[in-house]
Amino acid sequence: MTESERKTEMVASEKKSKGHALVLPYPSQGHINPMLQFGKRIASHGRLATAAITRFIVSTTTPNAGHVAIETISDGFDDAGFASNFLTNRTRAFTDNIYPATNQILLQEMNWLASVRRAITIGPTIPSVYLDNRIPDDHRYAIDLFRPETSACKSWIASLPPASAIFVSFGSMATLSAAQFAELAFGLAATNRPFLWVVRSSEKAKLPPGFPDSTVKKNGGMLVSWAPQLELLASGKFGCFVTHCGWNSTIEGLGLGVAMVGLPQWTDQCTDARLGEWKEASRRAMDDGGSSDRNITELLDKFC
Repeated sequence: MTESERKTEMVASEKKSKGHALVLPYPSQGHINPMLQFGKRIASHGRLATAAITRFIVSTTTPNAGHVAIETISDGFDDAGFASNFLTNRTRAFTDNIYPATNQILLQEMNWLASVRRAITIGPTIPSVYLDNRIPDDHRYAIDLFRPETSACKSWIASLPPASAIFVSFGSMATLSAAQFAELAFGLAATNRPFLWVVRSSEKAKLPPGFPDSTVKKNGGMLVSWAPQLELLASGKFGCFVTHCGWNSTIEGLGLGVAMVGLPQWTDQCTDARLGEWKEASRRAMDDGGSSDRNITELLDKFC
C-alpha cells in the first residue's frame, strides 16, 4: 500500500474509528521501530494510528509501517538528522560524565511512578510473526537505516547446526574502544566456534591487526557491516547473542529465546541487561489476553 493510499484509507476509516493515536518517536532506529510496532498493535484494535517521523528519516528510508500512517515533521536537522548531530557532539560526553548515577536515578523514577500511578506496560514490540502472529503481514520492522548484508548472512548460516554459532552486534549507535574490540576479538577466537560479528563501517579501524583474516578463517566466522538481526536470531542457528543490551536487541533476544551475554555501554543498557531472565513472561504478554494485550486494550478504551 502506497502512502497516498494509506492516507485515503485513514480518512475513510476515521469516521468509523473510535479514536486516533499519535506516536512521536525519537529520531533513531532503536526508538522508531518499537514505537511503530506499538502503532501496529493500536491499529489491530480498530483504532487509527499515525506516526510522526522526521523528514531526514523518511528521506533516507522507506518505512514499512503497515496500517500506521506516516506524517513527516521537522526537528531542525532535515539534512543530517538530529540523532546523528546530537549524539556525535553532545550525548557521549554527557553520559561519560554523569552516567554512573543515571541508572540509579532511572530505577528511582520507575519506583516513584509506580507509587503514584499504575504503570501500563506493553511489549515486546517486535513483529507479530515472531510472537503471537495475530497481525497479518507483520514480519519485519518498519525502517532500517543501514543496508543489511542479508544474502551473505543467510548463505553463511545455511549449513550451520542448530544453536552452534555466536552472534555479535552492538547496534546502530554504541561505540567500543579499541581495547574493548581487542578483548572481544581475542575472546571470540578462543571459543573455537563460528561467529557472525556485525562491525559497522565506522568501527572497523578498531579491529586488532590481522584479526579479520586469521581468526575469521580459523573459526569459520564472518564479519559484516550490518545484518538482518531479527531474522538471524529467529533462525535457530545461534546459541549465544553478545549484545550491548540496547532496548530492541534485548527484547529480540528475550522474545526469540536466544541466550545473551550483555556488554552494556551507556544510557538504558545496564537497566536492560537485567531483563534477561524474562523470556517466557515476555512471550506470554503478547498472547491474546496476555498482560500487554490487556494493557493496550485498557489504554485505548480509556483514551481512544
